[in-house]
Amino acid sequence: MLHRLRAIRFSRQELALIAITALWGATFLIVHLAMQHSGPWFFVGLRFLVAGLLSAALFHRALRGMRWRDLGAGATIGVTITLGYGLQTHGLQTVSSSTSAFITAIYVPLVPLLQWIVLRRAPRALTLVGVALAFLGLLLLAGPDAVRIGLGEGEVVTLISTLPIAAEIILISAFARIADVRRVTVVQLLVAGVLGFAVMPLVGEAAPAFSWAWLLPAVGLGVASCVIQLTMNWAQRSVSPTRATIIYAGEPVWGGIIGRLAGDRLPLVAVFGAALIVAGVIVSELQPKKRRAEASAGRPLPDSADPAYGRGMPTYTATRPLDGDADLYFDYISNPENLPAYFPRMTQAHELPDGKVETTAQVDVDRDGEDETVTSEAEFDVDNAAREVRWSAPGPHEYHGALRLTDDAAELTIHTTHEHDGIQEALEESLESIARNLREQV
Repeated sequence: MLHRLRAIRFSRQELALIAITALWGATFLIVHLAMQHSGPWFFVGLRFLVAGLLSAALFHRALRGMRWRDLGAGATIGVTITLGYGLQTHGLQTVSSSTSAFITAIYVPLVPLLQWIVLRRAPRALTLVGVALAFLGLLLLAGPDAVRIGLGEGEVVTLISTLPIAAEIILISAFARIADVRRVTVVQLLVAGVLGFAVMPLVGEAAPAFSWAWLLPAVGLGVASCVIQLTMNWAQRSVSPTRATIIYAGEPVWGGIIGRLAGDRLPLVAVFGAALIVAGVIVSELQPKKRRAEASAGRPLPDSADPAYGRGMPTYTATRPLDGDADLYFDYISNPENLPAYFPRMTQAHELPDGKVETTAQVDVDRDGEDETVTSEAEFDVDNAAREVRWSAPGPHEYHGALRLTDDAAELTIHTTHEHDGIQEALEESLESIARNLREQV
């Protein structure tokens, strides 16, 4: 029991995401009240323009090195922010803050579905279960009339907003490790603000009469949006999309609590529907450990200590001291989704249905000093008894690797067809980075 309690630990990045999630949950009530005095697109434009100008003032020095990569990443994310928050704000004109918060949470199980559609990565069975739970919860939350005559305009618009919000999460994770987080934050917020104002004439929305009732919330939420987006971009460089979305699942809970304190009174059936949505969010992101064992069933685990392992290929080994709880470290590294958080140069890792792992990394393939984006599939096996993870990729550049944890050290072994003078040095640097990142993350 003590071990289980100790396992409930969060990195600094995860704690930061928890904090902004609580702040995020509070914004639903603020926007709902502001919509009595302002149109949605004007409010979104002002909110994110303030956030963009604030971030530009904070990071003006970093803007001097702006690259097309940063501009493209920021502009793309900015479009999804405009659509997501604009539609959500439009819905808050007619639905309560609590209802909006719980409907918005449906974006979480949508993330793996969008990855399936766009990136051709099939979702796991639990993801589909989570989507079904969330959909059932949506119907209960909307009330019995939703079954007979359909959702109201506010609920429909809010539901549609979950698509660009889900896309935003995917894009942030995709760009976080290949673009400068400060420049991307500035660009995405400014683009979102400008586009918010640009939508106004397209939908026939006029600027509201001056009122502190919309000015103060817009400016305050602009500051909050700057903090939220900056924290998301920073934290998701080391927190996997899976862990991030589980943390974000707390957003509707915070929104519901604050809405309740402000006077929202959801019927009992709606509360049950809200609980189903949160359950669907969490279930969609569960990754049972036994699934890895099932994926490896029928084929023996390779033993890195076996002389036949990597036979005929040069072997490189590095060892570094590693203080802390080795079991906790191993729990962390045995989840392939966490690979980018501690492996240098790796930007994405996704577990495939067949037990393999698809990884994306920045690699100097031609050794010309220029990194290239390389995506490949590899076997990924976990040996709990040896406290070791092993991976291998066949082909013309075949390699095998193993990361073993002892009570006080980490050992990294590589067998590869590549052979040049810099491999051992690179291996030492990689293991040092792995040890440092593990200490920070776990």
